[in-house]
Amino acid sequence: MKKTLPILISILLSTNAIAIDIENDNQTNVLHFYTSIEDQKNIKKTINTTDLKLEQKNNNGNNNFHIMAKNDLKKSFYAIAPFIKDNNVLNIKNNKNHTPLIISAMNSSYNIAYMLIENGANPNIKNNLNKNAFDYAKEKNDTLMLDILNKKNIKSLEEKEKILIELQNKLKNKKNNKKEEIINQISYYTILLSKKDKQIKNSILLPPIGQTEKFLWFFKHIEYTIKKYKNRYW
Repeated sequence: MKKTLPILISILLSTNAIAIDIENDNQTNVLHFYTSIEDQKNIKKTINTTDLKLEQKNNNGNNNFHIMAKNDLKKSFYAIAPFIKDNNVLNIKNNKNHTPLIISAMNSSYNIAYMLIENGANPNIKNNLNKNAFDYAKEKNDTLMLDILNKKNIKSLEEKEKILIELQNKLKNKKNNKKEEIINQISYYTILLSKKDKQIKNSILLPPIGQTEKFLWFFKHIEYTIKKYKNRYW
């Protein structure tokens, strides 16, 4: 259903069976939907052919960046990033006064946090509880999130590989109650490991691509692990 629903929506839109700006009871529009399922092709098409804006909110006050931050939807960010004209859109608050960075810190969404920071999001903005992204990362003792918010990067390829192996071992531990956080860390470090250049073109984190034959098996194993242990629901 997840794969066929975008096709059905596209058909309905192309035949004018439904309006492009239609919203459901939660004021979730088509762009919100495509963002939530990481449909890159239709995200770009919707932005290019409609008046829907990145900052448009649903009933909870969540825009596309809040949606991405909740489940670390990095593929959606790749598609949306070229359309970011003003980085203030990255700092918009929802109904709870949470910015996308705060939601990223709360949900251990490392990739989105990294990309938000690289594109100019402000980690110091506070919500109605007088807390910012740093505060939530500190509460969870999430050192990786704190490093991202502070723009600290691990430079050594060997160090990244070592961390990934350690995370894999933690994931195998049945008593570990932080599997979601570990899976997100694996995803983040896998991308860092696959980058050919630490400088990011247009401040956008590129999708994973293998550096050498040596690591191809490693990426396939990581992808399998993520699919096995993580299901996203919208």
